[in-house]
Amino acid sequence: MHAPQMPGAGWHHHELVNVQALLHRAADTDLRAQLAYQERVEAFHTRLRQYFYPFIFNDRPFGPQEFAALPAYAGDAHEGQVGKDGPLALLVLAALAVLAGLRGVGPAAV
Repeated sequence: MHAPQMPGAGWHHHELVNVQALLHRAADTDLRAQLAYQERVEAFHTRLRQYFYPFIFNDRPFGPQEFAALPAYAGDAHEGQVGKDGPLALLVLAALAVLAGLRGVGPAAV
């Protein structure tokens, strides 16, 4: 038996999903950001291997100078920061989310 379908019931869900995708992009938490983060971590791991392998496999001494020269993870210049247009963009996206949500509110949407 099929569940009854309301006319246009799924349309506002697509709008909300699009708003959610825009919010993820604005917050830098979407797939593109995740893949970029993984690439930065992979590059850092490569730097660590290149630094440590000579000490491990060639019996090189490891002292205070070598410790001070350890590679450090720099991340992305914008990692964890909201750009200057970020608050305005989030406000616009929040307004769109509210408007999209209001379109689906009513007796038939409950």
